[in-house]
Amino acid sequence: MIIQGNSSCELFKIANFLSDYPYFPKEERMAVQTSVRKDSIPDIFLYKGKMVIPDYELAHYFGVKNETIKTVFESHRDLFPRDIVFMASNSGTGKNKKQKTILFTEQSATLLAGLIKNTDAVKANMRLLRVFRLLDYIIAV
Repeated sequence: MIIQGNSSCELFKIANFLSDYPYFPKEERMAVQTSVRKDSIPDIFLYKGKMVIPDYELAHYFGVKNETIKTVFESHRDLFPRDIVFMASNSGTGKNKKQKTILFTEQSATLLAGLIKNTDAVKANMRLLRVFRLLDYIIAV
């Protein structure tokens, strides 16, 4: 797991540090300052060497129901290559046990935001792309 719960506070501190870091690209510094807030960082996990965000977290972040995420994904499944979206088994109980969690990478989350056709989802996706970019930079350094 890369970011979860209280870790978002740490990422926020790192984002503020990087916004003043001269080697971090200027346009990225501006984006980080305006986009990364303590309350706007979703849970991001590392799965099969890739950063992913679960469907339920993406739904919350985009401001839609999780069923919407799953429905849009299922109806456009052929657009999502296997290397940018993953299915993880759910350890839930009852009826949720049969459902699988969909794990979206940066690319598949962007594709999904466009398919949802929701202005809020597109705006949230721009913030999400900046979070992924920030994490890429942190991992690379």
